[in-house]
Amino acid sequence: MDRPVLGLPSAASAAEPSLRAYGDASVAGIRAEGASTTWLTLRAASVVGSRHRLAGEGSDDFFAWSYREGWAALAVADGLGGVPGSAGAAARACRAAVSAESLYGLEGPEVQSADLASTATLCGQAAESAALGGGATTLVLGLISSGGWLHVVRVGDSSAFVVDAQGTRELFPAREDGAVGTATAALPFDVPEGESGAERHVADSAAERWETASGRLHPGEVLVLATDGVADPWRDGPGTVEPALRAAIAGLPSPLDLAGLVDFSRQGCHDDRTVLCAWLRPG
Repeated sequence: MDRPVLGLPSAASAAEPSLRAYGDASVAGIRAEGASTTWLTLRAASVVGSRHRLAGEGSDDFFAWSYREGWAALAVADGLGGVPGSAGAAARACRAAVSAESLYGLEGPEVQSADLASTATLCGQAAESAALGGGATTLVLGLISSGGWLHVVRVGDSSAFVVDAQGTRELFPAREDGAVGTATAALPFDVPEGESGAERHVADSAAERWETASGRLHPGEVLVLATDGVADPWRDGPGTVEPALRAAIAGLPSPLDLAGLVDFSRQGCHDDRTVLCAWLRPG
């Protein structure tokens, strides 16, 4: 399957990495998954960006979810490339966010927005603790109930969108024009001694640490969590990337089709890319 070209193509997208004297498949370049319940369908895809692929390196992105009657927890994370060990931090934070003990107080079909909001705070604390093992990562966590209630929290520049056949609505404000591209809030908030902070911004107030958004997902809408490798070109390409991604996602692609779409070619877009999408099933 050829990579879709969205805007001006990137020469790096089609370039082959140099063959090395040894190698294996222990680090997957593409990961794709999908699953459904009686009320929810999920699709996830993660692709190593050309910058890491050409260097023979794995992705710093990660995705995870958990599900029980009445709710689902979804998370994507993007480890900061300038801080050693960040791929591990992304994986730990993601897993901790969707498996926090506080989630299991949510039971039954009557889970409401306020329940999700209070639980998300505790999930964020679990993710922050897990990230302390080394490295640094952004994180976006979405909690969704079977009634369509949403609560989404994030640290850093990964983002969340609500998509339908007509348009895209981002749930968080975009980075301000002129902001330094490598500066972003990240977990853990306290930089361990001796760890580089050159490419991260440490939040200096509780209000800045976690951004939040709430709402309700309606029939025909899709919740999309995305690392900045997808979120930035989506936002910056209103006539190319946005309509292509929106049309494909609204049509409920297979996991492999979603991965092929995420592996698009676009000038200047060389970062790892991860999306996690949720559809409410008609019932």
